[in-house]
Amino acid sequence: MKRLEASQSRQFSPLVLRLDGLREILTVLAPAEGVKIVADGMEYESVDELAGHLFGKSPRELKVTGSSPYLTVELSPFSARLYAGSDDLVSSGMFARIAAVLSAAERSPRALYKNSWVFLLMVGLQVLSIVPALKSMQQGFIGLFGLTIAWYLWINFIHLRKHGLLLTHEPKDGRSFYQRNADSIVVAVVSAILGAVLGAAATKLADRIIPTTQAATVLHTPATPHRA
Repeated sequence: MKRLEASQSRQFSPLVLRLDGLREILTVLAPAEGVKIVADGMEYESVDELAGHLFGKSPRELKVTGSSPYLTVELSPFSARLYAGSDDLVSSGMFARIAAVLSAAERSPRALYKNSWVFLLMVGLQVLSIVPALKSMQQGFIGLFGLTIAWYLWINFIHLRKHGLLLTHEPKDGRSFYQRNADSIVVAVVSAILGAVLGAAATKLADRIIPTTQAATVLHTPATPHRA
């Protein structure tokens, strides 16, 4: 009797992998045989060759494979996937190390790139917009709801067109700060607006609830009799 080997597979949230991350993956795969880098139907000998050929452009599809043990990393417009043909000790160790690199490259905050969370946020905004105590903030909720819909469309675009993205330019390539960090800036702005509006709503709601509670407490507090 012997244990049968099983394959391993993991799908990742939308990610942006940089050249340093690709080099880390290749370092992990170094003990494997026949390591290959294939981007858009072209095979490259090294990361530098790939970067030099693409001149800063991102390939539509990237596949990095190694055999003995067999592992593959696949990045495409609609997925980011890691696969290992075995779950033995060596394969599992390499799988875990590559998974850590890909996890670190996932777009953050991860919750804002999940359709379920954004949908719940839209439902929550609709509920808050009909709360009588927050009627004065209705215009703000409408604007925030529109922003959330725009973000929902944006993350669906990311999921279908830029899910697994490889950036082939080096960190210091003469581009402006905004060009290098455009996605992070957009996320920061959206998060700040959401936080500001929801924080204001929570404060206003608390101001309405707490005085009401205090008034009810006063009304139900028995008067203390005065002694002669």
